[in-house]
Amino acid sequence: GLVQSQNVARQSDARSEMAVMGETVRAATPEIRMIRTAQAMVATLANTVLPFIEDPEGCIRVMAAVAAQEPSISLAAYVPMSGLMTCASTGKPFDFSNHPIFAEVSRLDHPGLVVNPRGPVSGTSVLVISHPVLDAGGARIGFVSISLPHLALNNAHISEDHLGETREPVALLTFDSDGKILTSSTSLEDAPLRLPASIPLKALATGEAQTFSGKAVSGNRRVFSVVPIADGLSLLGIWAADDKLTLFGISIGPYLFPLLMWLS
Repeated sequence: GLVQSQNVARQSDARSEMAVMGETVRAATPEIRMIRTAQAMVATLANTVLPFIEDPEGCIRVMAAVAAQEPSISLAAYVPMSGLMTCASTGKPFDFSNHPIFAEVSRLDHPGLVVNPRGPVSGTSVLVISHPVLDAGGARIGFVSISLPHLALNNAHISEDHLGETREPVALLTFDSDGKILTSSTSLEDAPLRLPASIPLKALATGEAQTFSGKAVSGNRRVFSVVPIADGLSLLGIWAADDKLTLFGISIGPYLFPLLMWLS
């Protein structure tokens, strides 16, 4: 009876883990869709903006047209290696040359995602999605970027919540391969408290889906589900753990019935 109960418990845990992964992806679908759409936009802009670089008015029109396709975008822009932005969806120039985010993004020779706690143009916390721009000879001359405010990402999640008794996570986070938090359904300041206490976030950026339970940094017991959603981008769903009868940290619920039979 003990062996059978153990096997049933293992099968039940495996089904629960798959269900949590599915619920994590479902809950984050609006946010994932918005990020992927922005990634596709910057990739297209990087390949088409070159003829407009010497035409400031035309370049501004292109960026404004792209931003108009997604109301959540706070800024779409081309930034040369000098850091002086004159081509932006807002139509306003800005000098990024001394900004730390510019130094980080301008070094990238591949598409990237960077968090700016306070965007200099929007004034709010934004996720910057960038793509390098190459000239005809293949040299990097700048980059195009799209800024998505964290508030817009959170609102996308809230607006598409399913009605009824659908279970919702405690928090949804996206993070990069370096373990840096990019977005959070809660405030970015509180996000570190919700992470697993025993495993660093970078160790979870393996590109493999996994689900496990444990204590969060805050001390609460949680179920964590990691799902890769793009190259260098992973999703972490944090769920409230079910209350289980435990002894020395081991769940004894499945073994109660055969134990009671043995005692009787």
